[in-house]
Amino acid sequence: MTESPSSPPARLVTFDLDDLYRQRAEAADQLARLVAQSDLTARKHAELDGAIHLMEQMLGLASPRDALERPTKAKASARRPSQRAMLIAAMIEADQPLGVRGLIDRVKMRFGVTIHRTSVSPLLRKLAAEGEVVHDPDGASWTLGNVDRASIEREVRGEIVRFRGPKTARREAA
Repeated sequence: MTESPSSPPARLVTFDLDDLYRQRAEAADQLARLVAQSDLTARKHAELDGAIHLMEQMLGLASPRDALERPTKAKASARRPSQRAMLIAAMIEADQPLGVRGLIDRVKMRFGVTIHRTSVSPLLRKLAAEGEVVHDPDGASWTLGNVDRASIEREVRGEIVRFRGPKTARREAA
């Protein structure tokens, strides 16, 4: 008669909940210090950048027009295509049905912009109502419908600037 091999001894792991709370609080404090330090560094960098640019202008190393041509957040976002154009461009490049997550990922890869799911779904429904995209409920995917590809490509290249309302313009300028 043979005996079955003995089972390995059970390992007991205990956690001290107070210790975990303490570690979490320490990590939160460290994170807060790093964020504050990062904000301070960013402000200092901006101040130094402005001072250097001013000195370059005074010494004649930079033209006064350089200040007007320096990229800003508002100018960069003004050059960015609309969410509609980015989604349709992602569908054109994919050349296959895509789900919402696939669209978001493709836009992120192509344009470096994350469009939130709460923005994508209503926009896709609107585009479907206009016939520009078609929804396949079985596969939970979207395909191109009747869309002017040339105008989308021109907008993506920055040749077409879509109208941005006054609220959007104020928000982008801030």
